[in-house]
Formats: sequence, structure tokens, C-alpha cells
Amino acid sequence: MSPSIRSITGSARWAVLGVFALAGAAWAGSQSPTIQRLQLAQQWLQQQAELQAALHLSPTQEIAWQALQNEQRELFRHGREQLGEAASIARVELAEPNADLPELAATLETEVDLWMTEQRALRTRKLAFYETLSAEQQAVLRNELVRRIERAEALRDTLLQIAVAAP
Repeated sequence: MSPSIRSITGSARWAVLGVFALAGAAWAGSQSPTIQRLQLAQQWLQQQAELQAALHLSPTQEIAWQALQNEQRELFRHGREQLGEAASIARVELAEPNADLPELAATLETEVDLWMTEQRALRTRKLAFYETLSAEQQAVLRNELVRRIERAEALRDTLLQIAVAAP
């Protein structure tokens, strides 16, 4: 793997972790659904439906696509639950006068590592699906991935601005 790809991979990993942590914190911050969360979920579902339509999937590809979409939703649901549990554990530990921060960090890191392992396995299945697509379908999907990278970069830039401005 070239150094630039490794750098991108490392940056992407941190971006994914940051997005996961922020998204999870937002979801874990409130037990009741909010209009904003529902709107984000509807927006994501709409974007996925538009991508699916643009791909013009065969019946066999359609089945595989739906299975991957269901897996992705389940993985995020499970990750959100894990993050909520981790936040509860962290709150309890941090309330202790002799909080064991290294142990807490190791516990949280283990949770993130488990989630990332599941994400990597899903990514492998998504890449196998990509190989079943025609050249035209692959081009549609690559264009969508570029759009998502651009959105992630905008989010990263916003988070960096917030971090720099923080006291």
C-alpha cells in the first residue's frame, strides 16, 4: 500500500471514528426520537433509494443490495446501542474519585475495535457486491462515493473549526 493510500486510510479511519463518536453521542444524548434524527434517517433512506434506482439493479443484485442495506442498518443500530452503554459505563466510572482512566480508555477502545471489525467485514461484502456490478453501475457507485467523501470532508472541516475555536 502506498504511503498516500496509508495516510488516506488512516485519515479515513479517524474520520469514521469521529463521525461514529459524534453520531453516537447525539443518538445517546436523548432516549426519545427527535424531529432532527427522524429527518436525518429519512434523508439517508431517500438517498439510498435514489442510489438504488440509479444503479438499475437486476433482481439478483436487488436481493444482495437489500441484504447489505439491512446489515448496514443493523450494524449502526448495534453501534448506537454499544455507544450508549459505553457512555453509561464512562459516566459511572468518571463519577468515582479514583476513576481509572486508562482502564476506561481501554474498555472504550475495545468497543470501537469490535465495531470496526464488524464494519470491515461488511465492507468486504460490499466490495464483493461491487464486483458483481457492470462498469456503468460501478461508475454510478463511485460517483456516489465521491459525493460522500466530499460531505465527510465538509464535516471534518467543521469539526476542526470547532476544535480550534474551543477554549
